[in-house]
Amino acid sequence: MPPAPKPVDECARLMAVRADPTTVGTADAWSDSIVGIAATLTGCPIALVSIVDEERQWFRGCRGLPVREMTRDVSFCAYAVFSRKMLVVEDARKDERFADNALVTGPPGIRGYAGVPVYGAGGQPLGTLCVIDTVPREFSAEQLSSLSALAGMVSERLQLEARARAAERGWARQRDEASELSSDKSRLESDVARREALEESLREQAAARAAADRLSQHKQAALEAAGIVAITDAKGTILHVNENFCRISGYSAVELLGQNHRLLNSGHHPKSFFTEMFSTIASGRPWRAEVCNRGKNGKLYWVDTAIVPMVGEGGKIEQYLALRIDITANVENTRALERQRAELAEARERADAASRAKSEFLANMSHEIRTPLTAILGYADMLREEGDLSAAPPARLQTLDTIRSAGQHLLTVINDILDLSKIEAGRMTVESVEASVAGLMAEVASLVRPRAAGKGVELHVGLETAVPEKIHCDPTRLRQVMMNLAGNAAKFTEQGRIDLTARVDHGPNGDRLVIAVEDTGVGLTLEQAGQLFAAFAQADTKVTRRFGGTGLGLVISRRLAELMGGTVRLVRSEEGKGSRFEAEIPLLPVEGSAMLEQLEKVMVPAIKLEAAVAVRLSGRILLAEDGKDNQRLISWHLTNAGATVVVVDDGQQALDKLDAASSAGEPFDLLVTDMQMPVMDGYSLARQLRGRGSDLPVIALTAHAMAEDRAKCLEAGCDDYATKPIDKLALLGVCAKWMAARSERARRAA
Repeated sequence: MPPAPKPVDECARLMAVRADPTTVGTADAWSDSIVGIAATLTGCPIALVSIVDEERQWFRGCRGLPVREMTRDVSFCAYAVFSRKMLVVEDARKDERFADNALVTGPPGIRGYAGVPVYGAGGQPLGTLCVIDTVPREFSAEQLSSLSALAGMVSERLQLEARARAAERGWARQRDEASELSSDKSRLESDVARREALEESLREQAAARAAADRLSQHKQAALEAAGIVAITDAKGTILHVNENFCRISGYSAVELLGQNHRLLNSGHHPKSFFTEMFSTIASGRPWRAEVCNRGKNGKLYWVDTAIVPMVGEGGKIEQYLALRIDITANVENTRALERQRAELAEARERADAASRAKSEFLANMSHEIRTPLTAILGYADMLREEGDLSAAPPARLQTLDTIRSAGQHLLTVINDILDLSKIEAGRMTVESVEASVAGLMAEVASLVRPRAAGKGVELHVGLETAVPEKIHCDPTRLRQVMMNLAGNAAKFTEQGRIDLTARVDHGPNGDRLVIAVEDTGVGLTLEQAGQLFAAFAQADTKVTRRFGGTGLGLVISRRLAELMGGTVRLVRSEEGKGSRFEAEIPLLPVEGSAMLEQLEKVMVPAIKLEAAVAVRLSGRILLAEDGKDNQRLISWHLTNAGATVVVVDDGQQALDKLDAASSAGEPFDLLVTDMQMPVMDGYSLARQLRGRGSDLPVIALTAHAMAEDRAKCLEAGCDDYATKPIDKLALLGVCAKWMAARSERARRAA
């Protein structure tokens, strides 16, 4: 770093520095006490009274450094001397004047600095009173004010000492002159006037020497105005307090003088607190802490307190100087903040507990509703599959269709509530895989078109602009959004048409894929549109009675789109004429994907679903299920597929049956188990089997549809899972998969 510029009157300044040899290269206890006060008030580890010479700077008072001098070319204080005003550096590493200074890059690692010039008798800046920290610092106004007051005291001390030493030299000269005058009466008598003048000069110089032991009144006032000041003797008896002390304590100076600070003891601090304080200051070291005192009116107040021992010439502690700053407001604000944090933590815990309770309730509700739904939907399918349907009365078939339709509607309601719960709990996740925009639109159209056609409503699918053939997205969630929008259009449109379209919008934040659904349905008023995306709300209660539904579809759609980085919005709607909704997500085309100009070439025409190819099972299956209805239904499906099925009511019976079958030489090929059973549930059953080293495939059968419940099944040791209500083809497919895998392992082992 470049050294500090030198003042234009540097020669005169150096003459002032050298005029009195005691200012250079000497140290004194008074200056050490002052730097101790400065360090304590600012909380800095280093404080100095620095005298800047031509090539060096000397430390007349030093706290925190092992040396008493260093070269001027690395001096921070030289900059303050040059500017003749306070120098504050918050972070030396960010200040181009000091960034490469050896005292910054090496020991002591200066970061924060504040220095105030101190002046000699001739008004020249001799050096500074400065404080230094090894971390970046932001000094408060009170700290800088106190530092200035202390620097003024140093200046006054230097000036008074200079005048006192000048008086001593003058006294010696005049004493010699007086001696000469007394030996020569004739000269003395002839020069009476001169002697009187000399005596007057001696009196003035004696007064100056006495003043060297007193603080300047205006500097003292500056120090006292900077904070709350008290001085005690070595025993702790109060000798002096300033107006700020009286104001905050409520006591007058008369009431305080001669008393001990125990008068203000609040009882807040333990006895050890004050024991440590007295031990520290009695050893001659400064002490600093935040102290809670009690005022005359009984009110508590807090002060940041620094107590500095004042050492006499013989090294004995004569007095203690206590400087305080009122921090009551800061302490109260901190405590209020801590209370708020505690309240927030408690509220967060209550919210988490409520969320857990809600999730558990919904999971249990799902189980309790899905279990009987399994029987309702399963037995309806069983009745349809048994016998010759062509010979069945039409009323019977209509009744079965009604049962199944009602069950599927109830299942949709449950799924909507669970989806919303997972989104609100932050448990809904999205993935990013390759998907076909046209394929998703074709799937949605094939599901919605029969419902629309049943009302005579046309469904048109098309593109508003070219779109990529393949994109990265979560196809399951995007399909769900598209299905909700298109399904709502089919529900609320009695005549006319529905348009399902896609386009690409270009914007400053990137391209967006927009899926639009427009209908000629019932439309919305402005009031109805305002509450459209509120959970469990529909535009009108009459709509619920007329069309049914939970009012969750649009809420779920918007939140799913938001999870994918997009949104769902109502673009326009007019009562009695229809509505247009749009869903948008960020467009992430698959690299190299072609752009589609029209859908006709890639849309797969809907085909009549033929009977699914029957899945055949071969082997022995153990079914653990406590519900009698589900026992009959599930075993019926498995038996009809060709499996030999043994049924037990709980996990303990399953273990016993597995052991017995193994001993008899007729082991089972697969275990299908419900997860909630009495005596021993499916989780414990799976863990015990894996603990025994069994590799028997285990299929979890659960009415819980939450993702974490499925993960729990796999963590317990299950190989796969199927949900209730039972999807017959899905159940048979997963059973066939794991039985085939077991057979293949056995074949390879043989």
